[in-house]
Amino acid sequence: MPSTAWALVDTASGELAGFCGLSHDTIDGVQEVHLGYRLATRFWGRGLATEAARRVVALGFTAHRLASLVAIIEPAHGASRRVAEKVGFQDAASTAFQGWEVRLYRLTAAAWAETASPSGQAAGA
Repeated sequence: MPSTAWALVDTASGELAGFCGLSHDTIDGVQEVHLGYRLATRFWGRGLATEAARRVVALGFTAHRLASLVAIIEPAHGASRRVAEKVGFQDAASTAFQGWEVRLYRLTAAAWAETASPSGQAAGA
């Protein structure tokens, strides 16, 4: 699976709001597929990151048949942590990543499948 990121565009204004995607990272010596998302601050609080993350996670588990995904989050980023948790990620460990102390969150395909709706998106918006 190649690393891929999709632009997030605000439908009301047509402005680029941010991105969401999957990439490969080596974390603690293990190759992982990482969910990443970023939004411009003016788009925070609208649920855009959660919606995008749900769709990208569904793609990772259905089209790419990944066994698990990780999200790498700086401890002070509460909003990023909440997005990951809403999508189903569980706090797994503290670690260092690219010189930063981070929390590693993990979501397995099995855990995702238990909460997935028929449309392929995690339930419970």
